[in-house]
Parts: sequence; structure tokens; C-alpha cells
Amino acid sequence: MDDADLLRALSEEQRARVSTPAAERALVAAIHAGKTAWSTIDVPVPIFAVWLCARVPPPPAAFDPSTLLASDLYLACACARGDATAIAELDRLLSAQVAIVFAKVRPRCGLDEAKQLVRTRLLVAEVGELPRIALYGGRGALAHWVRVTASRTLLNAATAQPKEDELSESMLGKMHDASATDAEGALVKERFGGALKDAFAKAAALLTARERTLLRYATCDDLTVDEIGALYGVHRATAARWVSAAREALESKLRAILRDELQIAPDDMKSVVRVMAGAIDLSLSRHFPRDES
Repeated sequence: MDDADLLRALSEEQRARVSTPAAERALVAAIHAGKTAWSTIDVPVPIFAVWLCARVPPPPAAFDPSTLLASDLYLACACARGDATAIAELDRLLSAQVAIVFAKVRPRCGLDEAKQLVRTRLLVAEVGELPRIALYGGRGALAHWVRVTASRTLLNAATAQPKEDELSESMLGKMHDASATDAEGALVKERFGGALKDAFAKAAALLTARERTLLRYATCDDLTVDEIGALYGVHRATAARWVSAAREALESKLRAILRDELQIAPDDMKSVVRVMAGAIDLSLSRHFPRDES
């Protein structure tokens, strides 16, 4: 791509700032620095040029992209675009930074779940919006910026409602919805409501960190199977199998708690398990149909 093509990709305001030979050379040098640092990652030159120009300090400051960390910006740009290679590189950086923060903050979750929380914070966007990684401005090291994001995310997690409670409340809410029109569900809720809440919380606490995270993504965060697959870097069918396995693990642990700790009579057990299994299915049905597992 020649300089004319590069400049045409910029907005009118950006072109006005890159109107001198020195500014053009500085922009081309920054683009070259980013692409050289990450030769295995492909971001189209016009896109990265616009990305850089949007992060150069505005007037009256002179146009000087050399003040930005072009290599880190290139990686962030590629991650925002969903580039798998770039996201794998970010994962390595993120793992190291989250481990440092985790040792200080000690949130109510395991290290793997903490990494997923931060990863979600950086890479999952609302419909029509860019992910948070796009907010990185390139004025300081990306590693430091990720650590700050991790600190805020995990501090919030440390003071938030326990995730087991959040998960159980979500699924019990679905059971309540079902019981409004289902006589068996209404009876079960009336007779065992408090005990079921405790059983849900205990069962959720017995799941692995990944199982809890998967179910929370599905029931609390309302993520689709494609979004969960993207978070973990796996095909949607694999993500669906994982969620299905987590659902079965939760149901199995619920059965054991109902039988061994609550000592619910066998006849009542059938109704309770049927209603609770239905609540789990209802929680997941919109995004994780059983035939995808």
C-alpha cells in the first residue's frame, strides 16, 4: 500500500493532522513497528493506521505517534478484531498479570476463574460495541494496563455476592417461573424452598471452577454458546459439551445432597429432582439446546 492509499483510509480530521512529510513518516514508522513486532498477526494497514491516529494526543499537541507503544497497540487492535493468534498472546500476558493480582486480592474464586473473569472483561462486548481491550490507549505498557483492569475486576469479585449464591439464585428463579404454571413445581417450592436454596449453593460449591464459570456464563451472564466458545478459544460444539457436562455434574451433586443431607423421602425425591432438573434445563435452554451437546 502506498502513502496515498494509507491516507485515504483516515478521516478528514486525521488526514489534516498527517499533512506534513514528517507526520506521514512518523505514522508509517509506527505502523511498521507494530507489524514488525507481531509478524504472525495480520491487521490491515488502513485499520491500524486509523487505530493509531485515534490514540495520538489531540491538538494543540503535535501529531507524534512515536509517543505511543505501537507494538502493544497493534496487539490490542488485533485482539479487538478477534484475531485468534493475538488473543493467545494476550492470554499469556493476562495469565501472568492476573496471578500477581490474585495473590494480593484473594477474590472469592480460584485462579482459573479469576483469569476467565478478567478475560471476559477485556474481550466480551455488548452488541454493537467494541470490547474493553479497545480502550487501551498505548501510552503505557499493555501489561500494566491489563494488571490495572485485573485489579479492579478482582476487587469487585472479592466484595461481590458469592458466585455460588448468584448461580443458585438464578436457577431457583427459573424454578419459580416454572412453578407459577406447574402444580408439581409449586408444591415442591412450597415444601422445600429454603432447603433447595441451600442444596443449590452447596452443590454449586462442589463444582470445579470451570464448571461454575460455564454455568454462570450461561445462566447469570446470558452468554450464547458462540460467545463462550470464543472466550475459551474452542468450537461452539465443544463449549456446548462442556456446559452440558457441568449441568450434569450439578444435577448429580444435587441428588447426593438431597439424599444424604436432607434425607428427602424417595417419593418426594422424584418430584424434587424432576423440578430442579427442569429449572436447570430452563436456565440453559435458550442458549444451550440439549441436541448441541
